[in-house]
Amino acid sequence: MFTRLAIITAALAALAIPAAAQEEKPVDFNIGGGFTIPYSDAKDAFGTGGNFQIGATVNLKPTIGVQVNYGYTRMGSKDILPNVATPTGNYISSIPLTANHTMHDGDFSLVFSGPKKDRAASPYGLFGLGVYHDIINVTTPSVGLATVCDPWLLICYPAAVPVDKIIGERTNTAFGYNLGAGVSFHISDSASFYAEIRYIHTYGPEFTNGAGVTTKANGNYFPFIFGFKM
Repeated sequence: MFTRLAIITAALAALAIPAAAQEEKPVDFNIGGGFTIPYSDAKDAFGTGGNFQIGATVNLKPTIGVQVNYGYTRMGSKDILPNVATPTGNYISSIPLTANHTMHDGDFSLVFSGPKKDRAASPYGLFGLGVYHDIINVTTPSVGLATVCDPWLLICYPAAVPVDKIIGERTNTAFGYNLGAGVSFHISDSASFYAEIRYIHTYGPEFTNGAGVTTKANGNYFPFIFGFKM
């Protein structure tokens, strides 16, 4: 009887160890991706794009952690058809232009989560600061030369191919902040799937338009992210 009780106790202890280890993990790693929707002035210049993030969370307490994230976002391109004034005062459409925007960011956030024990899903919220590096360029359709080889004729010759020519590029590195919320769904003792939405605000440079009005090129984005924590 004693031997059987000892075996049952040892088995229960062995089953409890992975759960305890999962609750007390000092660091969680995350990787995910999704889509980003621009907001405010940014939506007038760019379309919905894709995002990717990878990071780690140091768990200070069972419900509080510090997260460090690297993120990459490529916004959707938008075509621009500027009007050009002629010497007679009339306006004509010039060649089409396309605006492109990519962003690299490093975020440092506090993560506040609900109780995790014996729960299939755990909600959490976060708030933090970050450094955001924006790369914006404008391209126009052009024609380039490429070498084409014909294996049947045994010759290579130059051929005209359509390309996008960069006619202007600007970069900017600035601070910003982000806040968001999400839910983690536990799929094993050491892994979970998460779905998250954030709001990101970046501080851009000042510029003055042709009418003499000065404004700031601040960025506002809503990234939706889906991924795994381990």
